[in-house]
Amino acid sequence: DPNASVVAAALGTLVERSHPAAWREVQRTYAEASLPRWRLARDCVDLAARLDEPGVVPFLMRAARAHPEERVRAQAVQRLGGLTTEPFQDVIQRSLGQWLHDPSYRVRSAAARALGRRGHASAATWLRARRDIEIDPSVLAALDRALSQLDD
Repeated sequence: DPNASVVAAALGTLVERSHPAAWREVQRTYAEASLPRWRLARDCVDLAARLDEPGVVPFLMRAARAHPEERVRAQAVQRLGGLTTEPFQDVIQRSLGQWLHDPSYRVRSAAARALGRRGHASAATWLRARRDIEIDPSVLAALDRALSQLDD
């Protein structure tokens, strides 16, 4: 369908119903979503995170690292932070720490929020180090919230 919202809704139905083609269709749609249709790519990232498929973490990692639209990358970072898929926990944690230094304030904020939610004590060092050099007010707020979550 030419309407990205219709496509996202159809994909969402496939995911909700655990349709066997859901994962394949989410990947295909993401790959075909052109930059002007970045919202559809972001929706695919959200839907992928809801699937119990072995390739979800690598898919989200690629989206977080390589998508040209920062809002898609930020969404992928956010969704990665909520996953508890083994054996990827160490890789996700380290990657979140690295994304605190991304050029995009959206990605840095998403990484801070994700680290705060995950609750790993090791994140406090990364968050404090970024807090010392950060200048963007929205990222500073995300860092402060994340640090307060870790202190609780």
